[in-house]
Amino acid sequence: MVAVDKKGKETRITADTFVIAPGGRPRYPDIPGAKEHCITSDDIFSLKTPPGKTLVVGASYVALECAGFIHGVGRTLARALTRTQPHPQPQPQPQP
Repeated sequence: MVAVDKKGKETRITADTFVIAPGGRPRYPDIPGAKEHCITSDDIFSLKTPPGKTLVVGASYVALECAGFIHGVGRTLARALTRTQPHPQPQPQPQP
């Protein structure tokens, strides 16, 4: 496989197996202060210095991966697990 970076530099990559996971792009929520005080999952790996105390919001594997990375570099971490859409099937309710 040949990978091409943003500057057009080509790099040949070899492996027995490739995993191609073309997920969606992260986006900032439409709330005041989001762009000034938040970073996306793409941003976390390109920071020049590790983040300080961090809250990771999300329930996807990407959110958990970011939380694991932040924890792994020894930073204080909190997680807020959320769903962006209602569960597709009704959940059973506890019986008294």
